Amino acid sequence: MNNGSATQKNKKSKLDTIFVMVVFMLFVCCLLLVTLAFAKVYKNSSERIRGRFNNSTAVSFIMKNLRTFDKENSISIATYNEKNVLCLYETIDGNEYVTYIYHKDGMLCELFADSKFPFSEKDGEILLPCENFSIGIEDNIVSFSITCNQKMTSQRYFLRSNAERTV
Repeated sequence: MNNGSATQKNKKSKLDTIFVMVVFMLFVCCLLLVTLAFAKVYKNSSERIRGRFNNSTAVSFIMKNLRTFDKENSISIATYNEKNVLCLYETIDGNEYVTYIYHKDGMLCELFADSKFPFSEKDGEILLPCENFSIGIEDNIVSFSITCNQKMTSQRYFLRSNAERTV
């Protein structure tokens, strides 16, 4: 009888071990599935945040420059290679300089140069990626639209001073 009871204890012990292992494996599988689900949500959220960041940064940058240069004869729109370029003029120590803001090869770019030198889009600094940038002035209202990460934002800014410069 002693031998039969030891065999039953051994079988029960093996069943207990198998049951614990199955429960543990189910727990690990559930944990893995939850981790993968949250990783996907995190990836999608970070892409949306990055897209909004680039778009809002670009809009803020352009609006800041328009406010800064909202003084007489300081702002114009020029056309280079069939693209509109925002030109912001300022005088420093008696010399006139111009800041160009433009779109080139999927990037928003800026170039600060002496106004005597011709514009060269290859010399500018890359600010951030954007698919499209367009700008225009009509009746002292600057209208622009910018597309970053397939999200287009349009803005208008009313020039309070007579800032528009005729080129």
